[in-house]
Amino acid sequence: MKMTYDEYIQNPMGIKNSVISNREMYRSLYVGKLDKILVREVGKVKYFLYKDKNNFYVHMKVPSEVVDRFYYDTVIQFYTDKSELVASRTLNDYYVNFYSNDPSFVFTFAHAFIKNDIFIKDLEPKMSKLAIKKNADIKNPTNQVGYVKSLYFEYLLMKQYGLFNKIQYETNASKY
Repeated sequence: MKMTYDEYIQNPMGIKNSVISNREMYRSLYVGKLDKILVREVGKVKYFLYKDKNNFYVHMKVPSEVVDRFYYDTVIQFYTDKSELVASRTLNDYYVNFYSNDPSFVFTFAHAFIKNDIFIKDLEPKMSKLAIKKNADIKNPTNQVGYVKSLYFEYLLMKQYGLFNKIQYETNASKY
């Protein structure tokens, strides 16, 4: 399944699946939670940009909502197979793959992301071997891709920091 980041935020199950219910509730909930975290973090979240050919990566240290000074590694890979997008100024129409060590991602959704081919393959060695091999039968018995708070937070932060603009990567990215 290929999707853009906007498509993930609109419906994490993909455009061919039924629209997820309570989308507005999730948006309000996550925006409110992120606002509280940003107050605690004095409005700053660490991120790192990487580039490799026509792929772009954002590695963000997403603060834990509960534990002070504890951060989850969340990585988004932007890629395309459409030659016309290479000249685009933004990453809005690029497809995405995800990685997070957020417990919700690891213990509920990692296997579903891998199964649906929206997991960053290079980072599989960093993921729990159990999460890679086995579906989360109790928390996600249907093995569906769903909202992950750290991925939603990263999306909101990327918008806030202008990280959908390729110029950021051309000037600030390290080699992947």
